[in-house]
Amino acid sequence: MTETPQIFFMLIANMKAPFFWVFFAVIFLSSTPLLADRDDGILCAQSAKSPDRSIPACTRLLASKLPNADLSAIFNDRGVAWYVKGRFDSAVSDFTQAIDLKPEFAAAYVNRGLAWRRLNSPAKALADFSTALEVDPNNVDAHSERAAALYDQGEIESAIADYDELIRLRPDYVRAYINQAACFELKYEFDKALAQVNEAMRRAPDDLEIHHRRAEILVRKNDFEAALAEFESILKLAPKDWRALAERGDLRRIQRQLPAALDDQNYALKIKPDSSVILARRGDVFKDMGDFEKAIADTSKAILLDNTNADAFATRGDVWRLKSNFARAKKDLNRAIELQPKDPENFTLRANMSLDEGALDLALTDYDAALRLQPSYVAAIVGKGRVYEAKRDKSTATKLYQRALSLPSADPRTSISAQSEARSRLNEFQRIEQAEASAKEEARSLANAKQLSEIEAKARAEAETKAKLEYQQRLAAEILARNETAAFEARNKQAVEEARLASEVGIRVALVIGNSAYEAVPMLPNPQRDAEAVAAAFKKLGFQTVIPGRNLTRAEFLSKIREFEDLAAAADWAVIFYAGHGLEMNGLNYLLPIDVRLLSDRDVQDEAISLDRMLQAAERAKKLRLVILDSCRDNPFLSTMRRTVATRSIGRGLARIDPEVGTLVAYAAREGQISRDGNGDHSPFTTSFLKNIVDPKLEINMLFRRVRDEVLQETQRRQEPFMYGSLPGESFYFAIR
Repeated sequence: MTETPQIFFMLIANMKAPFFWVFFAVIFLSSTPLLADRDDGILCAQSAKSPDRSIPACTRLLASKLPNADLSAIFNDRGVAWYVKGRFDSAVSDFTQAIDLKPEFAAAYVNRGLAWRRLNSPAKALADFSTALEVDPNNVDAHSERAAALYDQGEIESAIADYDELIRLRPDYVRAYINQAACFELKYEFDKALAQVNEAMRRAPDDLEIHHRRAEILVRKNDFEAALAEFESILKLAPKDWRALAERGDLRRIQRQLPAALDDQNYALKIKPDSSVILARRGDVFKDMGDFEKAIADTSKAILLDNTNADAFATRGDVWRLKSNFARAKKDLNRAIELQPKDPENFTLRANMSLDEGALDLALTDYDAALRLQPSYVAAIVGKGRVYEAKRDKSTATKLYQRALSLPSADPRTSISAQSEARSRLNEFQRIEQAEASAKEEARSLANAKQLSEIEAKARAEAETKAKLEYQQRLAAEILARNETAAFEARNKQAVEEARLASEVGIRVALVIGNSAYEAVPMLPNPQRDAEAVAAAFKKLGFQTVIPGRNLTRAEFLSKIREFEDLAAAADWAVIFYAGHGLEMNGLNYLLPIDVRLLSDRDVQDEAISLDRMLQAAERAKKLRLVILDSCRDNPFLSTMRRTVATRSIGRGLARIDPEVGTLVAYAAREGQISRDGNGDHSPFTTSFLKNIVDPKLEINMLFRRVRDEVLQETQRRQEPFMYGSLPGESFYFAIR
């Protein structure tokens, strides 16, 4: 998706966060006059490293009111500890106390500014950083923090000025050059950005992050050859730098070198097989190749691994658009916008979908939203031109296409193809205008009005014929591009298989439901607790996704099933656990939502959820489909349910089933029996199940045999768990050995 230049904040102490350097101005108490309690003084000064020990030590020192203690330093140290723990209000309070005691305390102003930033108070943060510089004009930390805050506020020129002063004060501080380069990137001054990165690289030639930043700027300058050379430099320094491989693959995709791009992404996945980022980028390659099914498979797996990956949702949404499945496209693109509301590409992709669907006004709204985020975003400008062209406003469309061509290609991922489309449309307009002018000139030389009409019709027909021919040529080119990938299929298949084998287990998803609070009958004490414990156990066992549900109405029950069904389609294991009431009628089994009434036997099908529906939700899982039912409890509705058909039978417990091969259904009590809640926090069945699934030596068939034995013993043989169905020859273990 569209990338904003990454800035490295030099804040103030000794902790690191992803992509920034953070330094806290800790005033070490050991440098102040000797305190009565030297141990507390040492602990208090370790606020950034050991905040939980530092806070009580600082508090004791403040309470002691020692005359020789530097109270402002103690308040500052305790404020740093609060900051590290995420208690930013408390941090502000302590830094304020330090400033009140020592108004010239520049470090305390800087630290309080940091806390204000975390509390989303940018104006107060800027004020503190500026005051710190009034107190100490040469304070490097204050210059660095104020520059970062100004960057966040969009005051780029002021941020650049602060970085100039920071570099003057500390010319060896590499991150200042990198941060200033990010400012120049936002202004599209790529030569200046590159100069600063080059200076940073001169001072730190082996810093991989600087090499990555240099490659990014070269791509945005459209200097692709130099960018490729930079990626080669990175891979010489770090041959298994998967990020460099993935980014080089993305650049080769932009250059339409799709087989080479695919090779890079496959190799990156071989190094980091469970990377949601790489899978999403390989999905982009498959999309451009026209292999939509593989693109959907890769992006779906990326989402399973990281359901906050906006790029994966955006790519999958665009593939659904290309397949004309607009409902799914809209769902995915809405999610991408929700995750990255400041990315103009996400709004542009949704606008493209609306345009294809014929919703021109909706498309225009989204293109305008993208341009509010980035006024020079070429793909959105071209998209608006397409909307006005569809509205038959050629004049406005022409101005938009011309504007798109006048802008630099600051985002090659989208701008190169968009500018190519704008150029093509303008050429088509010019050709049509020339054809129409030629037709009019020819018509004017003819006295007969009929001849004039025929000439104009001929010009229009020729224009339409050429447009159709060009469309057919583009379609043939797309088909040829897809056929060109056939030679790479065997190698790609092997790479995908290697990535799959790199993981110890496949993708495992679970739906865990516990219904206790029934509205029409007394509450069941255990199912809700059973489901919560089983869900927690599945997460500890490494299930990628566990969908919890407790006390579900029928509508909520069905919604959870549909959500699970979508995940199960891309999973290896699909496991369902249900605890609550269930019943059997005429040999069919039903699970009961909490809002059932069941006033008569004919209400069962309308108000309950059939076991067949649960099995259907899991049926697309590749290896294992497992349904576990702790629901064979005595039916409380039986005594009040009115019979409408005399031959309709309603039995105790659940009925025997015969699922298909590869599907296993485990009952807490065999057909016709009733399971018991027991006297503990969990039912006897769930207690035994939770105990045994963590044993890595127990294959799943042996696991349920052990559960059967333990439950028989616990219930004095009144309840016998039972399994129905069969599994293939492969062994299945809940716990990884």
